[in-house]
Amino acid sequence: MTILKAAIGIIKKGDSVFMCQRSLQKSTYPGFWEYPGGKIEPGETAEEAIKRELYEEVGIGAVDIKHLGYWENDSYSIDAFVVDNYTGEPSIKENQIACKWVLIKDADSYKLPPLTYPVNERLRSVYK
Repeated sequence: MTILKAAIGIIKKGDSVFMCQRSLQKSTYPGFWEYPGGKIEPGETAEEAIKRELYEEVGIGAVDIKHLGYWENDSYSIDAFVVDNYTGEPSIKENQIACKWVLIKDADSYKLPPLTYPVNERLRSVYK
């Protein structure tokens, strides 16, 4: 089975992170909340992918990214990056229903894809 490889960007400002709600038309996790990001294209590094995806999805230019970790399950893998230095202001650019700033401590109270929970756990342990 082929595993989808993705990169996510945790845009951080103070004690908050920027999350977006997936379109209800998405075939996987419709209506779930997630960090911006997407598929790593062939020949692309995770770092290149997240910079491209952040620009496409929420309109920011990532200046500095810090690798938070790597997680995988039977269906997909994610490289997670913290982005706290960027140009522009994040906003809806693609097919999200909504995007908003969420306190890091409250991020798990949203309906999230399964691998997002361990990402949030690591995020809370690093940014206490």
